Amino acid sequence: MNLDLFALTWQQFAVVTLAVTFVRFIIAVVSAVRPPNAFDFLSVATVLDTQVLKRVVPIAAIAFLAQTFPVGEGQQAIWALATAGLALYVVETVKQAAENWASSTSPVETP
Repeated sequence: MNLDLFALTWQQFAVVTLAVTFVRFIIAVVSAVRPPNAFDFLSVATVLDTQVLKRVVPIAAIAFLAQTFPVGEGQQAIWALATAGLALYVVETVKQAAENWASSTSPVETP
């Protein structure tokens, strides 16, 4: 299997980034409704704000810039930057999922 991230269009790159954001959103919803917490809509809204506006939009913008940049070393460097941003975002999402899983499997103290 040949996974060439440089062959992706900026739209495909944005879709992958949004898919990761969807996973983060599901993690936030599960964390918000899990006992002992009641549903906290503010935490879900915060995730949407921090994930979409501060991560997805910049990564998609860099991918768009790479797509419109003339072919050459500069374009490859911009694609590498977008790919690195997406990779770090995926790592951050996996870390968050692991932390939420660890805290949900720990025993809950009852008063």
